[in-house]
Amino acid sequence: HLTRRLQDDSRLRIPVRQVSPGDDPARACFETGSGKEVQQHWATVRDGELLSDVGQFVRTPNPYNRNRTLSICNGLYSLGTYGVVRSLTDTRFRERNEEYLRKRLERPDAFSLLMRIDVLNGDDALTPDWTSPTTVLHEWPE
Repeated sequence: HLTRRLQDDSRLRIPVRQVSPGDDPARACFETGSGKEVQQHWATVRDGELLSDVGQFVRTPNPYNRNRTLSICNGLYSLGTYGVVRSLTDTRFRERNEEYLRKRLERPDAFSLLMRIDVLNGDDALTPDWTSPTTVLHEWPE
C-alpha cells in the first residue's frame, strides 16, 4: 500500500504508473507516457510459468523528510522486486549498473528505471544488467 501511495504522490512526479485493472493480478502492468503515447509494460507468462517480470527502481528526495532520499524497488511479481534489489546488490553487476547511472543520468538523486527481469524455471530472478540494450524499458528523466 505504501508503494502505491508514494507512486501516486504528485510531489514525486514520476511518469510511471503501476496499474492493475480489476482483481486479476495477472492483468497488472506498468504504464509510461500519456494520452495516445501510453506504453504498457507486461510480465511474460507462458503456460502459467513466469518467464520475465517488469521491475522499477526509483530514487528520489523523500517527500516526508527532504533531508533523506527514498528508494523504491517494485515489480509486478515478487521476482521482479527481487531482481531490482539484486541490480545494485549483486557483486557481479553492482559496479556496472552504478556506472550506467553515472553516465546516463544528470540527477542521480531523482530517477526511475523500468526494467525487464528474466526469470529461470519460473522461480529464480536473474540480476538485470542495465547496460544490455534489452533490459531498460523506460528511463526517467529521459
